[in-house]
Amino acid sequence: MKVRMKIIWGLGLFLIFSLIFAEEKRIKVGFYENPPKLFTNDYGEISGFFPAILSEIAEKENWNTTKAIGLHY
Repeated sequence: MKVRMKIIWGLGLFLIFSLIFAEEKRIKVGFYENPPKLFTNDYGEISGFFPAILSEIAEKENWNTTKAIGLHY
């Protein structure tokens, strides 16, 4: 009986902590001018096919991306 209660409490705590730590991931992305892959358009927005691919992946993986212009790692 005590073993069963420990298992139930353990599973309960596991589920609670899983929900608490199941938050979006924050990713910092560096951008630099390299057309047509990466470039700043006429409106000052980051464009190109790499940002488009990154946006799709970030949406599906629940990532929160922060853009840092001019950084190259």
